[in-house]
Amino acid sequence: MAARIGNESWIEDQELKEGMKKYVSQGLKREEILDDLERNFSQYAWSFRTLDRRLRALGIYYTDKRVSLEEVQDAVRKEPDGPGKL
Repeated sequence: MAARIGNESWIEDQELKEGMKKYVSQGLKREEILDDLERNFSQYAWSFRTLDRRLRALGIYYTDKRVSLEEVQDAVRKEPDGPGKL
């Protein structure tokens, strides 16, 4: 097995984890998250691929699997009555 290259101290960085959770919960785009992370956590190397890998490793996802099917169906039913109905 090949040796892993890089600094994995980010795994223990709670400030980084909380920041990443905050960015995702705010619904920021990957580009926006990457810009902030490069500025605020410059001690780590960043790229889109690295961002995606670190989000997965920390268990941070854009989809909320706790939303029930009934909630989704209700939201879809209400959509035609929203501001775009005209």
